[in-house]
Amino acid sequence: MGESLSTLRLNAYTGASGDPMVGGALGAGAETWALTARSPSRTFLAPTPKPELSDWRHPEVGWGVVMSEAAGDPPPALQRLLDARSGSRVFRYRPGWTHAFTLLRDTVGKRDVDITGSDRGTLPHFLLIFGGPAEVPWSMQYILSNNRAVGRLALEGEALDNYINALLTDFGDTSADPYRSVVWAVDHGTTDITHLMRNQIAAKVHEQYRSDTEMTANAVFLDGTTSPESARGVALIDTLRTTRPGMIVSTSHGHTGPLDDPGTMLRKLGLPVDQDHQVVEPVALLDAWQPDGAVWYAHACCSAGSDSPTFFDGLFDRGSQTDNVLQGVAKLGPHVAPLPQRLLGAKKPLRAFIGHVEPTFDWTLRQPANRQPISAAITEALHQHLYLRDPVGMAFRDWYARVGGLYSQHAAAARAYDNGEENVADLLYFQLAARDIQSTVILGDPTVALPLRTV
Repeated sequence: MGESLSTLRLNAYTGASGDPMVGGALGAGAETWALTARSPSRTFLAPTPKPELSDWRHPEVGWGVVMSEAAGDPPPALQRLLDARSGSRVFRYRPGWTHAFTLLRDTVGKRDVDITGSDRGTLPHFLLIFGGPAEVPWSMQYILSNNRAVGRLALEGEALDNYINALLTDFGDTSADPYRSVVWAVDHGTTDITHLMRNQIAAKVHEQYRSDTEMTANAVFLDGTTSPESARGVALIDTLRTTRPGMIVSTSHGHTGPLDDPGTMLRKLGLPVDQDHQVVEPVALLDAWQPDGAVWYAHACCSAGSDSPTFFDGLFDRGSQTDNVLQGVAKLGPHVAPLPQRLLGAKKPLRAFIGHVEPTFDWTLRQPANRQPISAAITEALHQHLYLRDPVGMAFRDWYARVGGLYSQHAAAARAYDNGEENVADLLYFQLAARDIQSTVILGDPTVALPLRTV
């Protein structure tokens, strides 16, 4: 052996006087040692591969139900679903409790579990909130959606039976074709937010569908910009009836009036407003068409419901038109909007409805400081994620992921403001955009996914 291979130094130190290091010449048996077969190597433990997060049936991912403690036992239809899903659990929200937005009660383990910090074996990744927002508030759904796949079901009676029965069969006899899409975009002109929604959501997601080789021949765009008559409610209803799409995307205003007639306002809350400023009535829609396993994304004010107090209280001057609308809707209290209720509870129900509680704003689609489009997470959810068969509760994860960053930016901007920086515009943007994104909610079970095409 060469000299460089004849001595070794060890990173050991004995502490003995005159022995600053340990090392020396190799022994006479070093060559034999090098050639001698060693004992079998030990088997080291390795991390167990993690399941795919979309696999809600896996016990390390899981599915569970969140109900109000005041709601009593799950109704029979929901209990059938719980019984059919191995390992499922019911967690209780306790209204009025000091830790109501920190801990949920695990009714099986008889313990309280942390909402945001629990591992998925403790609090499942997929959670179905059962009950309206008067029972389990929208704010709980906003919190859970930050790091869980969350949906809500607020049905009862026959409507609940219809949805649970379809869910238990995975919408097995559906006639809605997931590779048929209908995108309906109202456009009231360049100064109206409908024009921006049409350009940033409707047109972009339709282009993705049209460019998809499996969808291109069956991608329908009812475009109020190029064909105003196609953005009428009757055109939407007729197209749904004749094409039976599995994917529906609509961009429009949502109905929020009359402010002096709360009963009518609640009945029409969030209904899509067409090119002629007429609402698309659920009764007329369901007389002509059954959702039958489709997924609907509706980008419109209050398309998913209302809340009280408004998330945007104090943003606009009292008595202004905008504040009057916000306060008028808030006076209705917390509700799920009528359109998703009727569609999810139909004889042949919708799989899922994605919409907004309260209004949605232009700042969330286009950065106000430089006018950069920032809606890609929505269009990617509606095409790439859903058509890669992500469960709907996971499809919007990139959209919800913006919330944490926006609140972190707000905190940094607030510190800068305290130090004398004139950055109120940034503070407004970060807060408004975060709240707007939070109030995007999924109605229906978060585990539903578009089916594979059958030939």
